[in-house]
Amino acid sequence: MAGSRDVEDSIRWKNPAPPVSPCAARERIDSYASASRARYRTKVGEVAGRGGWRSRRAADFRCGFPLLQQGHDWYGHGRMTRIVINGSRGRMGQALLSGVARMPALTVAGAVDEGDDLGAVLPGADVVIDFTFHKVTLGVAEQCARLGKALVIGTTGHTEEEKTALRALSQRIPMVWASNYSTGVNTLFWLTRKAAEILGPGFDLEVVEMHHRMKRDAPSGTATTLLEILGEVRKVQLSEALRHGRSGITGERTDSEIGIHAIRGGDVVGDHTVIFAAQGERVELTHKASSRDTFASGALRAAAWVVGRPPGIYSMQDVLGLK
Repeated sequence: MAGSRDVEDSIRWKNPAPPVSPCAARERIDSYASASRARYRTKVGEVAGRGGWRSRRAADFRCGFPLLQQGHDWYGHGRMTRIVINGSRGRMGQALLSGVARMPALTVAGAVDEGDDLGAVLPGADVVIDFTFHKVTLGVAEQCARLGKALVIGTTGHTEEEKTALRALSQRIPMVWASNYSTGVNTLFWLTRKAAEILGPGFDLEVVEMHHRMKRDAPSGTATTLLEILGEVRKVQLSEALRHGRSGITGERTDSEIGIHAIRGGDVVGDHTVIFAAQGERVELTHKASSRDTFASGALRAAAWVVGRPPGIYSMQDVLGLK
């Protein structure tokens, strides 16, 4: 005889809920969104009063971005977020400009590139998104710090001196500094850490990345983040453990080494694979980007999120509520 749960399931399948008209569904969504925003802002006040941000990040991740796309002022700025795009004539700059057009809550206060005067448009902005070159970023950060403007850093390949200077400036303004702004890649970061923890030292680690022929730095910033995650889990120094490709009579692979292989060619937007290889089995985690739109949308999301935050360095994991 079927149990009560089986009977309930049978009744549910035989008597499904009546369909909801599009208009009724829209009314329900609007009602829910209005109530959610009210609860969210109440919660933000409570959390801010305690000096914490975890609940706010989680709320942002669950509900904030869809409403941002619809033009809602979810982050409580009271007006549209004004963005300056630095590197506007590059591939990512063009993707960012296209992305802003799809997000009514954002507006472009300035689009600048090499030869333009960032200082002329910066006073009328809330945040700068910089997708130029690592040698340029520090000067941009200094200008933002002087005027108290937030910054989203999209450049990679920074020297240790540049990193130290940027960290010092982050004591004055909020920055989102990420090697990759894709939601999918940041999920890859999370999965890589979990896989490395679960699989343990019995699996050899290799990272393979491929990008278009015009990319200047290698390995990519995303690959570097993946290597840092693996190094943290394995508790090894990357300066000693990394093997940048292999050539000649290298001998047997050691247990501690982590291989990194950078491939360049064509118009590849960005492919990254983390390989966990053991005797008799292999696990591979792969992310492939086919459009820069995914990076642009994440960077714009980060720009809307970081305005009004306390000074400091935030990652895309903070923006997505994954920490």
